[in-house]
Amino acid sequence: MALLKTTKLLKYFGSLACVYYVDLEFEEGRIYSIIGPNGAGKTSLLNLISGHLAPSSGEITFRDRKIDGLESSQVSQLGIGRSFQLNNLFPALSVFENVRLAVQSRHPGRYNFFSNIGAYREVNEKADAIVDKIGLSPSSAKQAQYLSHGDKRLLEIGIALATDPALLLMDEPTSGMAPEETVMMLGFIRKLALEHTIIFIEHKMNIVMSISDQVIVMNQGRVIATGTPAAVQADPEVRRAYLGGID
Repeated sequence: MALLKTTKLLKYFGSLACVYYVDLEFEEGRIYSIIGPNGAGKTSLLNLISGHLAPSSGEITFRDRKIDGLESSQVSQLGIGRSFQLNNLFPALSVFENVRLAVQSRHPGRYNFFSNIGAYREVNEKADAIVDKIGLSPSSAKQAQYLSHGDKRLLEIGIALATDPALLLMDEPTSGMAPEETVMMLGFIRKLALEHTIIFIEHKMNIVMSISDQVIVMNQGRVIATGTPAAVQADPEVRRAYLGGID
């Protein structure tokens, strides 16, 4: 049974179809990468899955539940986490506070504004555990705005992890990273895949080919190929369209 499935998924902006009748199935416990040139519909597809966009037509099911048209907060509550291409942090808050707010969003007492957050021992303990998991314990008290680019990417993933996702969506997690940061991030993603299904967008083909279980190739809103990295790399249409133009 597929963890996530899209059926004839269609999204128009005006007369332009950015996602065009996309049929995909994602199995639990695997790493999926989505590749294609700018404007191929990759980010729009993640936005549809995460509830940040509503489809023009078609269906999205997660754990056999129809989720297309739900708000992003509702989709998150069901177990789909999301990190973005641009950092989506509270820059003046510490690493710990950024994660703690995300953990608190799942806490039963999150709407009790008269409670002292210090009393939420389990919230604080879970936030500490996530900060440690993403390797930022030494920077726990540092304001997010003063983190390196790579550490900001890790913090954003930590915030997504704080919502207890079964499925984790990432938009170019290694974008702008130095080579050593990229290696660190790839190792981290591999560890995450032991506990989460991962769908990520990536332009660097060496990363795609080294880490993915399945590769999805998009062009002009359409899926033109899916398969293992080796199969996609050998596909004549993919080679003609992309592999010469994606670094």
